[in-house]
Amino acid sequence: MAPRAFITGLSGPAITADERAFLRVASPWGLILFKRNIQNATQVIALIDEFRILIGSGDAPVLIDHLGDASRARFA
Repeated sequence: MAPRAFITGLSGPAITADERAFLRVASPWGLILFKRNIQNATQVIALIDEFRILIGSGDAPVLIDHLGDASRARFA
């Protein structure tokens, strides 16, 4: 099978056990965060760090969905 790259999302502000298992096996290229994933800056940094450790890529891209301007409202 040819290599594939995909970006994944998460169900909430922390990575669940099922998501951890999936991330280790699937090894996505990057992560997209939505309003449901964002509580505060410290939590987001920890979430990104854990994601990157799980997939074994310290520079995996992280995107933030700006629909509804949720990210600006949380960090303003």
